[in-house]
Amino acid sequence: MPIRFLVLFLFLLPACVETHRVRRLGGELRLEKVDVLASWKVFEGKDVVGRVLKVRIPGAKDKEPFYLVQWPGGGPVGRIDGMGRAYRYEPFKEGLVLVGMDSLEEDVKTLLELSSVPKLQRESRGQARPASVRKAPEKKPAGKTPASDKERE
Repeated sequence: MPIRFLVLFLFLLPACVETHRVRRLGGELRLEKVDVLASWKVFEGKDVVGRVLKVRIPGAKDKEPFYLVQWPGGGPVGRIDGMGRAYRYEPFKEGLVLVGMDSLEEDVKTLLELSSVPKLQRESRGQARPASVRKAPEKKPAGKTPASDKERE
């Protein structure tokens, strides 16, 4: 009798094993340097619930700036393009997932999964930036630049 149970157990054991195919992502992950054109804190009531950065990737084919939506700690949530389309970064999925197309505030609400439309408060240019981004270079006015002290004398 015990041998029958052992044979039955050994026969049913492979039926309990699951196999999964794991696909390796192509290429290596790397941080992209971006120019930050403007930034806003996102408020829901009095609480800071996120951050929005208007960024441009230098050297990219598409030179249009876009909005990068982040959690308060700096982790990326998604992006909003110039047409108002909101895309969420979904773990374990390729690319971005379209989640809405509305005003900037409504898209931020959707991406951060807020219960009400948030208030965006612009940050000053001198505030610290995350390591993955850099400030956009200041544009110099066209035409003649002011003379140096030596040239004035």
